[in-house]
Amino acid sequence: LRVLARVIVPQHGRVAVDPTRRVVPLLELGIGFQPDLSGAENCLLAGTLLGLTPAGIDARLDDIGRFAEIDGFMHEPVKHYSSGMYARLAFALAFDVEPDVLLVDEIFGVGDEFFMEKCLARVRALVAGGATSVFVSHNLEFLQTTCSRLVWLDRGRVVMDGDPLLVAGGYRERRGISGD
Repeated sequence: LRVLARVIVPQHGRVAVDPTRRVVPLLELGIGFQPDLSGAENCLLAGTLLGLTPAGIDARLDDIGRFAEIDGFMHEPVKHYSSGMYARLAFALAFDVEPDVLLVDEIFGVGDEFFMEKCLARVRALVAGGATSVFVSHNLEFLQTTCSRLVWLDRGRVVMDGDPLLVAGGYRERRGISGD
C-alpha cells in the first residue's frame, strides 16, 4: 500500500498509478497528523496535501466533524483525543476528500460497530461512484462480505486472485482453518 500511495519506491518491479487520480491512504491512523494542531487544523493541512483548497476544506469541516462524531472537539489539539476520536477523524477526512483510490490497511477494527458500518456505507458509496478501494486485512469475514475481488499474498507473491469466497476458502483450506 505504501508503494501505491507513492510513500516508498518499490525495490523490485513497478507500479503504475495514474497521477491524475486522488489516492488517499489510511495506512496508519492519523499518519501525518500533528499532535499540537487541532482537528480542524490537521484537516486543513492534510486536505491541502491532497490537493484541496483551504476554502474547500473549511466548507467541509462541519461535515467531517459530524461524521467523525467529534464536532465539539474539532478545535482541540489532537494530542488530547482518544484513539477512537483520532481514528474517526482520520476516516472522516479520508472519505470526505472524495478519493479516486482509497487504500486501507487493517484499521477497520477500530471504533464501535455503528461507526464501522457508517464507514463501510461510505466506502460502498464511493465505489458505486467509481472509486476504487484496496483493503489489506486478515479478517476473512470482512473481506468476503465487502470486497468484489480478493488477492491472497504470501511473502510478496500472489497465491490466489479472484472471487472472495473462493480465495478465502483456499486460504482456510491451506491453513487448516474451519470456515464454520
